[in-house]
Amino acid sequence: GWHLGEQSMWAKYTNFEIATRVPLIIRVPGLSEGQKSDVLVEQLDVFPTLIEASGLGFKNDSNITKQLEGKSVFDLIQDPKKFIDYKAYSQFPRGGKEPNFDVMGISMRTTQWRYTEWLGWNAGSDTEAPYPIWTTKYGIELYNHSNNTV
Repeated sequence: GWHLGEQSMWAKYTNFEIATRVPLIIRVPGLSEGQKSDVLVEQLDVFPTLIEASGLGFKNDSNITKQLEGKSVFDLIQDPKKFIDYKAYSQFPRGGKEPNFDVMGISMRTTQWRYTEWLGWNAGSDTEAPYPIWTTKYGIELYNHSNNTV
């Protein structure tokens, strides 16, 4: 995804649909070759999927995969027409100067909707991790993508 003037922006650095969507191509020999799925997945899902596809014996309930944020989408490789109502998450900062951004956009994308909250952001320090300030909201965006073919 890359903005080429859409929303008056040029680059990839937004929470808009065009910047957060990227193709994910996985090929497992003998399984669903030449097939595609429109189910939402995240890049975090690649490693758990490769673990399961490798047949090394790690399942979604193993200690290793429980520590991962992503989920295996191997079931989609086996059956690309299967509908699974996954959600995808993204975030991108605004305001301030890197690394001291003071606003963070946190988005959730479902099959039909993209919801974004622009929150206050504590950029952290050498001794403190960054975190959202949930009580400070600068804006909310809600987009219906049910008729969007992108």
